[in-house]
Amino acid sequence: MPSSAAQFISIANQYATVGFQAAQALNTQQQSLALDQVLSQSRLQTTDGTSASLTAIEQLRTLIGVHQAAFEKIVVSASSELLSAVAEVPESLRSEYKTGLLHSVNWQLSAQSAFYEGRLRWADAATRLCDLVESRRAELVFSEHGVEFQSNDDIEEFNALLTTIEEVHQLEVAALQERATKFAASTAILSAVQRT
Repeated sequence: MPSSAAQFISIANQYATVGFQAAQALNTQQQSLALDQVLSQSRLQTTDGTSASLTAIEQLRTLIGVHQAAFEKIVVSASSELLSAVAEVPESLRSEYKTGLLHSVNWQLSAQSAFYEGRLRWADAATRLCDLVESRRAELVFSEHGVEFQSNDDIEEFNALLTTIEEVHQLEVAALQERATKFAASTAILSAVQRT
């Protein structure tokens, strides 16, 4: 394999790893916010707990903004470095490498953009749910069956928000599995090509 092709593959492998590690770091940072507790009955039962949940949601929004900016920088840097490396690849491979690069970058951008949109959709629904609970606190009953509202409209809104939250969760789980699978496949292909 020409050294220029090996260089391209090495750079692609490096950025694939950095992108995957950035996604894992975001996941770890989200876990530190205890988002699984944000909508728990124990939190929502009190004004202080609901306030703590709203604070965690705002911290999530900030975290998403920071990671989104960092991801965009990684993509710009990777694209620039990879396009420079493609220019050094033998003419016979250049078109194939450019096509693969464009496909990969577009897929990564699309997947990451969908992730950020989903997280913000979750944050909006969770905020609305907390606000609904807080605004109806005087008339709510917290029981072993969950939160009980007096108004049917409130029940419908609460259930619709929970449905949105669950939809976002299911989409994120599926997307994370797809990314992990693609990362493993890309790494295996790049490693196999490097050995030839």
